[in-house]
Amino acid sequence: PVPLWGSPQSGGVVAGGPGYQASVAENRPAGTAVARLTAVDPDAGEAGRLHYTGTGFPFAINNSTGWIVVASELDREVVDFYSFGVEAQDQGSPPMASSASVSVTILDVNDNSPEFTQREYGARLNEDAVVGTSVLTVSAVDRDANSVITYQISSGNTRNRFSITSQSGGGLISLALPLDYKLERQYLLTIAASDGTRQDTAQVVVNVTDANTHR
Repeated sequence: PVPLWGSPQSGGVVAGGPGYQASVAENRPAGTAVARLTAVDPDAGEAGRLHYTGTGFPFAINNSTGWIVVASELDREVVDFYSFGVEAQDQGSPPMASSASVSVTILDVNDNSPEFTQREYGARLNEDAVVGTSVLTVSAVDRDANSVITYQISSGNTRNRFSITSQSGGGLISLALPLDYKLERQYLLTIAASDGTRQDTAQVVVNVTDANTHR
């Protein structure tokens, strides 16, 4: 008889039967087992010996055991889902075969750093600007899924004149204390964007302009 598909074997498998669904983290090395195809054929001898085949780059199938393994490097940010067909064929004469589909979801790993959309930002602020005045917003992006970016001023914030808050995916720099043109005429702030593990930095140049405060 035609080989019949059974339930797959793997911790990452969700469903079995003629459709196999599995998942694997994008950082798993070649040779990592993803799922095992299982089919049965009650015929005796060669007519009941099964041979598994399929094309599922970047995966390989062991023709004898039915194990699907990682064959080459995975990258969820490039491809996050694969779907391909497999076949179980007996060795009878004539051979008989049965097909099934396999779906593999690639799970995200934090393997990308945030990246600022600009390396350097510039702003000009009058020395009589009131506390709370918005200076500018910096922005970084992260290719990893569900990444939350936070921002901070890591250096250059002389006398703590500025503050930064994370909002709407960007970092809003605001004036935290009054400026004094006679003390500082320029600030070179280093801003760090972090996803909790990895980070990137950018420079913000703030020029202070003199206010007509003296006779």
